[in-house]
Amino acid sequence: MPKRRRRSFASDLNGSAGSAGEAIMPSNSHRSKRGLTTVAILLAVGLVGWFAQPRGRGGQARPQQRNRPAKGRGENPKLYSYTVVATFPHDPQAFTQGLEFDQTCSKVPGGKKECHDILWESTGMNGDSSLREVALETGEVRRKKMLHEKHFAEGVTKFRNRLWQLTWQSSTMLSTADVDFDNSKEHATPLRDGWGICSDGRSLIISDSSETLVWVNPDTMAMERSVVVHDGDQPIKWVNEMEWVDGEIWANVWMTECIVRISPSDGAVVGWVNLSGLLAQERHARPQARIDVLNGIAWDGQRKRLFVTGKWWQKLYQVQLQEAPQTAEHLNQVRGLCIPRSNFQFGL
Repeated sequence: MPKRRRRSFASDLNGSAGSAGEAIMPSNSHRSKRGLTTVAILLAVGLVGWFAQPRGRGGQARPQQRNRPAKGRGENPKLYSYTVVATFPHDPQAFTQGLEFDQTCSKVPGGKKECHDILWESTGMNGDSSLREVALETGEVRRKKMLHEKHFAEGVTKFRNRLWQLTWQSSTMLSTADVDFDNSKEHATPLRDGWGICSDGRSLIISDSSETLVWVNPDTMAMERSVVVHDGDQPIKWVNEMEWVDGEIWANVWMTECIVRISPSDGAVVGWVNLSGLLAQERHARPQARIDVLNGIAWDGQRKRLFVTGKWWQKLYQVQLQEAPQTAEHLNQVRGLCIPRSNFQFGL
């Protein structure tokens, strides 16, 4: 679904901030209207610069972006293609915005523990947004919590036995107890918009459609740090649904059939996964159906299984990655497919 023009928080982070230097006043014998005018201008510029700094809700200046894309930095990202190793049913009415793999376990007669593979899924659209527990093998929606119609749900991740769910065009983050979908709370993030979310086990990592990823403290929602996602000197915008995978951040790039693999230390792109062909399979199977883009990554860290799906897709795909040709020609081709060409919707 097209997303409306909106200025992102990243533009605040990258905005210019001025500061007033100390003005040296001329001696009394040499003061002039010109000198007074110069001092006034310097002071005015300083005040404007102070107010121009991005500020949090308490009025403090937000930290400025520290890492910037640099030409020639690091190695070229690795390139990957895929093979489909299994498919599973997926609700074709689910406008998938967030996906995460998990297991639920319970004791059975005899004292043994029985575990089931599940997915936590966030679905979007105002009036249809939900939080779901889905059986992996069958696609059955085992539990569903509908959100208030004011919320357009986005990404979801599990952290500390709670499910954290972002909302589109809003700073609101919802958290819900995973055990019973109860005890829901609302939190205010530092962002003006919510897209993707994952966790490194200590902090929540969130995106807002821009090239900036932000680490926030789950207790206070204070911003801890941020990085610019970049491939060489090219910032990568539209970072959408995210997953923490073996020390990297993997993310869908909106309106593409790509997963970008990101180094959390500096935002550098370390790999591109080209999943071209999955969307075509969905459309070929249901030519008259409402089907939207690839969106949804789930990682089974124990068994090293990768699952992907999309908005209104009828299948969940388990895919196996394989290295693609690592040539300059192929790299340019993949970059053409995976890097968004325009910032038209954000007014940047």
